[in-house]
Formats: sequence, C-alpha cells, structure tokens
Amino acid sequence: MGRIEDLTMSFQLETDRLILRTPVLDDAPEWAEKINRIEIAENMVNMPFPYTVENATDLIRKLLDSEPWIDKKPLCICLKNTGELIGGCNLMAIDAKHRKAFIGFWCIPEMWGNGYITEAALRVVKYGFEECDLERIEARCMALNQASARVLEKLGMVHEYTARRDVFRFDKFYDMKYYSVLRSDWDRLVGE
Repeated sequence: MGRIEDLTMSFQLETDRLILRTPVLDDAPEWAEKINRIEIAENMVNMPFPYTVENATDLIRKLLDSEPWIDKKPLCICLKNTGELIGGCNLMAIDAKHRKAFIGFWCIPEMWGNGYITEAALRVVKYGFEECDLERIEARCMALNQASARVLEKLGMVHEYTARRDVFRFDKFYDMKYYSVLRSDWDRLVGE
C-alpha cells in the first residue's frame, strides 16, 4: 500500500468509463473553456469567474512546481472513449500527519446526470483510502446544491453539520453542508 509521502506528481486513475489524470500545461485552454461557466462557478467556493486560460495555467504551474501532494492535486476527468475533458476531481489539503484529506469535484453541465462525477469521486476516494492510507476524507457543498450532496452520500459520506452563512460568493452568503467518510465507513460500503 502506498503512503502519502511516496506519491509522485504525474499519475492516472481509471474507471470503466473514465481516465483521471494530472493536468499538463497544454490542458490550460481546454480546462479554462470547460470550467468557465456560471453554472459551475456558482457551485464552487473558490473558483474565479470568469475563469481564464491564465487562471488554468497558473493552477497547473503551481501543481507542477509544488512538492508532491502538499496541497492541491487536481485531476482531469476525461472520457475514456474520446479523451474529452469533462470535469475535475481531486484530493486537497492532504494532511499526512492526521491522515486526512478533502475531496472536491466539478463537471461540465452537458454531462450532468450521467453518473460521471460519482464514478470519478468513488475512484478518488478508493485511491485515498487504499493507496494513500488516509483515515478520513472530508467534503463540503453549498446547502442549495442537492446534486453534490447526493454524490457525497453515494461516497458513503455522513452529513456532519451545516454552517449557516459560511461562504460569501457573488455578493451573498451561502450555507454550507459538511460531510466526511472514514476508512471504516468505506470498508463497510465496499464490503457489501
């Protein structure tokens, strides 16, 4: 089993329909084009909007220049049959000492409702527990974002609490739901 400290920068995960891989600088134009949508931005806490090629380039450069698995490691979600980039899913704020991380994801609206985010996020959670030796994976979503809440529940996550007026975005406050899944929860989920 791998450890957080042993991970390398470039890697790929696969599912039946998807390839999840680290982005490269050549991905910046497509990444920016895909994520620069108000439907995506209004559900993401820290994403700039409009999202430019420069934003994507800066993020990818930060990834490539950073120490392995210190902070954010976005993964491009690509369709296995075409290679088309349709979203992102990643472990963030990885804390090796406390063996925990945070998961986040996004998907282009044209692909909503096809189960791609659930499929990608399940693979990333599996990776976190089985290959990174994590004990806890956390997530949050805007309280109004019921689709993301459903994905988190499909990951075996438990709603821990709702923080009222927790995030200020687009000139208003939003309540946020906080979730987590423990290794023991995951073991029960995949053991069924």
